[in-house]
Amino acid sequence: MKRIVISLSIILAFTCASVGIGALQVQRFMATELTVPENGVEFEIASGSSFRAVSRQLVAEGVIENDLLLRLYARWSGAASTIQAGDYLIMPGATPSSLLQQFRSGAVRLYSFTIVEGWNSRDLLAALHAADAVKASMTDEDWPGLLSDLGASVVHPEGLFLPETYRFPRNTTDRELLAQAYALMQSVLAEEWRARDEAAPVKTPYEALTLASIVEKETARADERQRIAGVFARRLQKRMRLQTDPTVIYGLGPQFNGNLTRRDLQ
Repeated sequence: MKRIVISLSIILAFTCASVGIGALQVQRFMATELTVPENGVEFEIASGSSFRAVSRQLVAEGVIENDLLLRLYARWSGAASTIQAGDYLIMPGATPSSLLQQFRSGAVRLYSFTIVEGWNSRDLLAALHAADAVKASMTDEDWPGLLSDLGASVVHPEGLFLPETYRFPRNTTDRELLAQAYALMQSVLAEEWRARDEAAPVKTPYEALTLASIVEKETARADERQRIAGVFARRLQKRMRLQTDPTVIYGLGPQFNGNLTRRDLQ
């Protein structure tokens, strides 16, 4: 009996030592910095991927050398079942531990898209579809439906989307980005409309936006805008034509070749 107890003690001690050494190895591995290029590594987890598939992909793409310890830790900690699909950017300084946290939190890579002031709806949609991370879901014929979904009170998309830089994850649709830009523009318009001069010859925020757009197209100099806006305001009050080239150029659309003729004006 005494021999059995001694044998069991030895086995238990050996097992504990092995577990301790293994735990130390896993802990050391999880805290070791990965070899990542200065500009980072793009890594995509497809929807429905198992953790085993993800860990093998990390090895195949050279992010880690061996995935055994990573899989052991992920299963022991419960992280294996909580990773989220998406397009990630692994940056220098990352460790297997921080990588798991990134995958669990869904801290995907964000891309940027800038709406340039002065773009018309054709320019805007073409730029969205040229952006690699944006998922195209609409054509020029879909503007009325989008405006209806957004609850817009006008039927033309011009000027409804705030010129700004937007950050978003890959495969965000053009509709989703436009909805965000529309909401921000409505917020800015409402604020400016509350602070307007009551004598201004505009009846709605959209009319104010249209007039401001014409003024900005008329001159690139900020110090001239107040004077030009005053000229247009007086003409509108007298029910005169604005007689401004930008409105004609906009009306010509893609037909405008950079040379505005007398025939165009007529």
